[in-house]
Amino acid sequence: MAREKYLAGQQLADAGAPLKTTPLIFHSEPMMTAINYARALEEEGVFGETAREAWKLAGDEMRRFSVREIPTSWDVPIRLGMREAELARAQKLAGELEALLPGQFKELQERKRAALAPDQRAALDTAPIDRTESQQQAAAAAEAALGVTWPMVAREAPANVRDKARELARQYMEAAETAEIIARYRDIVNFDFWRASCEVEVTEPALRARETAWRAEREFENARLLPAKKAYEEAFAAWREVLDASPVLKADDLTGDDLVEFVDRYRKVLEQLDEKFPKPFILQDVLDKARPSDR
Repeated sequence: MAREKYLAGQQLADAGAPLKTTPLIFHSEPMMTAINYARALEEEGVFGETAREAWKLAGDEMRRFSVREIPTSWDVPIRLGMREAELARAQKLAGELEALLPGQFKELQERKRAALAPDQRAALDTAPIDRTESQQQAAAAAEAALGVTWPMVAREAPANVRDKARELARQYMEAAETAEIIARYRDIVNFDFWRASCEVEVTEPALRARETAWRAEREFENARLLPAKKAYEEAFAAWREVLDASPVLKADDLTGDDLVEFVDRYRKVLEQLDEKFPKPFILQDVLDKARPSDR
């Protein structure tokens, strides 16, 4: 119902109705309500094809959100799903510039480094952790002075290719800056995490991980220790598949924290069964990342 209301609201907004929040947040709501619906189903113990269909709907809304044009405070409209394309465009243009002006980017970097004051070069050569306060200031000034961009290089290009170099440099900066703006707007709505979630939650390992985790918690709550242990271990095996298939979820701290809490309850089951925690543990990398002291 919430999703349907937001979809109707989007039609009003597209027709010119004013928003009381930012376009980014407002247009993310159909996706988020679909995600919340899918999560609520699983929290209530509804799995299988019903959960898969709910996550498919969330994925559809995520993709619709990713191609919607979003106005920004830079007066540059963006589409959240276009960051990878803009990064690829920037990389391609950088390659064209390097072919047009071979070695000149690196040469300008070297000239700037050679022009640094001796104390700045010494500060850069000192490991950051070993720098004194004055060296930290000198290193910051040096890093700012060393900044080289393709427009800088293009300004020094030979006259016969200077106009082409400047145009390529302009296009490069446009692509790189657009990618950066998109990244900032993605962060606001946690776009990368939710996209990865929608992609992985429809898979068999993720559906199995959620269902066995839910069953493990119910068994533990009802003091059925052996069934709880078995369900926990099935969930860990499924989560191993999920994390290996999704670098975004594997790197996500909140996902890691949730799994650590889940493992802690498994430890309690083992304690009551007078059994030792398994080593090597199937999710040891998750524990190591969250609690280095547990290694």
